[in-house]
Amino acid sequence: MRVFWGCLFFFLLPVLVTGQNFKPALHPDPYTPADTNALFLTIDNANFLKNNEFFNPYVEGYTKLGFFFNPRLTYLLSERTALSAGAHFLKYSGSDGFQDITPVFSVEHRFNPRLRLVMGTLRNEHRHRLIDPIYHFENYLDQHVENGLQFLVDHPLARGDIWINWEQFILRGSDFRERFEAGISADFRLLESEQKLSLEAPFQMLVQHKGGQINRSDKPVSTLYNMAAGLSLQLHTGSPLLSSLTFRNQLVLFRDGSPQKVQPYSRGRALYSNLILTRKALSLELSYWQARRFLSFSGNPIFQSYSLKKANAMNPDRELIVGRLRYSRKYQHLTFLVNADTYWDPRNHSTDFGFGIYLLLNTQLILTNKIESR
Repeated sequence: MRVFWGCLFFFLLPVLVTGQNFKPALHPDPYTPADTNALFLTIDNANFLKNNEFFNPYVEGYTKLGFFFNPRLTYLLSERTALSAGAHFLKYSGSDGFQDITPVFSVEHRFNPRLRLVMGTLRNEHRHRLIDPIYHFENYLDQHVENGLQFLVDHPLARGDIWINWEQFILRGSDFRERFEAGISADFRLLESEQKLSLEAPFQMLVQHKGGQINRSDKPVSTLYNMAAGLSLQLHTGSPLLSSLTFRNQLVLFRDGSPQKVQPYSRGRALYSNLILTRKALSLELSYWQARRFLSFSGNPIFQSYSLKKANAMNPDRELIVGRLRYSRKYQHLTFLVNADTYWDPRNHSTDFGFGIYLLLNTQLILTNKIESR
């Protein structure tokens, strides 16, 4: 965990330096000073069909059909501070009752235009901008609610998300381990030329810790790391045929920092290259993945050098060529999204595919303009 705290200090230090905002803001403020003392109803809803037709020796195929519904009341104490409370409901079609019903509560404070702090239920509308091998897209559907502490940064030189998601709390004498994940997802701006050409250096780290000092669990302490770093070059063409072109190249790492090693591998690495072509609402992403002894605890399992299907390490070397086609259409409060994915494994001569259909709703309704405080 010392690696995480060191990166956290390094990233937050420049936020104290005066400067203009990094445009466009990654975490835009939906409220204005005129909204102070107003009460809002916020509704987040995702309706999804996700089907994976997998035939590889690593991951089994499956289908998810359902929705989550997250209504919240948000009260603005001031132009800097907001309170939010509500509930999260997760339902899979064909199951009895709800898979998950949990309360949500958060306090969000904006220290300045560059830095915000969220405590309680975290903001996760962008999945922390983590790559799929480290943080699976489907976590947004299955594990949407995260609780803990979060810093949101918009700075001239960097923008990012820093958080701790506390998943399991322990008391003295508990017979299980505490469990939490901590992460940093940052983009450092290196070059920007008249809004057409931009060069950034993305850095991502996700840490999972299981342990505790006051519990009585006989299971060993576990600390696992995933990290990614590289370069991202984006060109806005201005052409009606091709809106933008993005090329990313990242080195992705796995490390087991546990005192007692129980994972199949203690270290691993991968090369992850992406070419993204965008034309209005349509985007095509072509990716190449080459890994050796790579493991992840929250990532898409198809990228791992470990078979969940056979529960063994199998071949430590993995190679995948991935194609993703996505259509996204935004309406006033609604986003319609369709995606199709293909995974070709040249080493095992297998081809897998999946598709998803989504209706995503995010809206805010003002209930009262002003609530008098005493």
